[in-house]
Amino acid sequence: MLNWIELASYLIVVSMMPFALRGLITGAPWHKNAISKFHRAEPRLDPVSNLLIVLIGLFGMTMLAVRFGWLSAATADPISAVIGFAILGVSFVVIALWINALRKTRQMAAGAPKM
Repeated sequence: MLNWIELASYLIVVSMMPFALRGLITGAPWHKNAISKFHRAEPRLDPVSNLLIVLIGLFGMTMLAVRFGWLSAATADPISAVIGFAILGVSFVVIALWINALRKTRQMAAGAPKM
């Protein structure tokens, strides 16, 4: 059974899912903001980050389906396990891409040649 904080957080994540899907499908560019230099330095960061949001949204949809009785807990357990392992793997990839983007932007700021 979900408490109200979990329910609200899953609803927020599920509501963000269409935007992440749109960005994943169309490859929508980032707007100019404080982190756009990192996304320019590492172009694979955008689709992998959107994939992470979609996976978190799928996990949230599974939990909401169990909460509202649309899916049994016995069916949701293996689905949640598979999505959880996928979230873990994609999270490691996102962290590695962020580290690579930080490294590239520091090299560009120092004037070193790009690798």
